[in-house]
Amino acid sequence: MRKLANLLRHFPHLTHFLISLYRLGRPRFSAGVTGVVFNAAGEVLLVEHAFHGSNPWGLPGGWVDRAEQLDEAIVRELQEELQLTVQAENVVHTQLSKGWRYHIHITFLCTAQGDVGELSPELLAFRWLPIEDLPDKMPSFQRQAILKASQLRSACLP
Repeated sequence: MRKLANLLRHFPHLTHFLISLYRLGRPRFSAGVTGVVFNAAGEVLLVEHAFHGSNPWGLPGGWVDRAEQLDEAIVRELQEELQLTVQAENVVHTQLSKGWRYHIHITFLCTAQGDVGELSPELLAFRWLPIEDLPDKMPSFQRQAILKASQLRSACLP
């Protein structure tokens, strides 16, 4: 092992090559963030997505950019899509989806610091809904995230 370590120290490009070979066999992941935002009445913010055919209503969010911190991604996405300034509080739910690629969903409990503004072209509408009125057709991981966020929020309220 010492000989291998010495060889790699003398030829650092070999290390990068070997790591690249190793990564070829590893799964690739994409990541997305969603935010659970409650208003003062305890209603959750849902948006109607233009490009989510079978489940148009759900949580706001989007893709994580390369080298972007997760909490920064949700703050950016809500600003871009809703002109809504939020503070990302806690991760309340994660889920791995296995499709043609692996996708990691990360959901944050967020605190709004203002009101919803103009919607991006990706969104058709928004609504504030009581948890008991959530649409039947919404992604199950988002429903789970809303329930977890509600429990966390209730535990933190005075």
